[in-house]
Amino acid sequence: MKGCPSGFVEETERNNCTSCEWPCSTCDKSPDSCTACVPGYNLFKNKPACYEVVYWPFPFVFTGIIFFILVCCSECFTKRQSRFKEAIVALVSLPEAAAWGTLFGFYYYKIGPALSTLLAAGAIALYILLNFIHMIVHPRKMIPKTLATY
Repeated sequence: MKGCPSGFVEETERNNCTSCEWPCSTCDKSPDSCTACVPGYNLFKNKPACYEVVYWPFPFVFTGIIFFILVCCSECFTKRQSRFKEAIVALVSLPEAAAWGTLFGFYYYKIGPALSTLLAAGAIALYILLNFIHMIVHPRKMIPKTLATY
């Protein structure tokens, strides 16, 4: 053959054509050096790799909306005598921290040490700092003013 067909790259050392690694639809020089991507993926601007296009929000958005509705209903029906709101906020902080950690992990794995990866790391640090401050302020300033049932 005079050249490899689309979706393949020529390996000079073995003198044969090797298919491009998924999700590359076409590649250049090596099987993982993308020049175009399969549908549902886009090509990075500064490196020959593809990233997945996500059209749906993370499930944490839906979880947040559901918890917001539950808290509002609890506050209305119990006339603010319940401490459901405080408990659910504490419970939601665990998956939120996991979500930030997952975002950082994906960015670092897919993109490497880029600006978006550093912003995700900064968001995790800010989140931990805010929760740490809340952990110190809450027992000293908020709990003494609450009901004994809290």
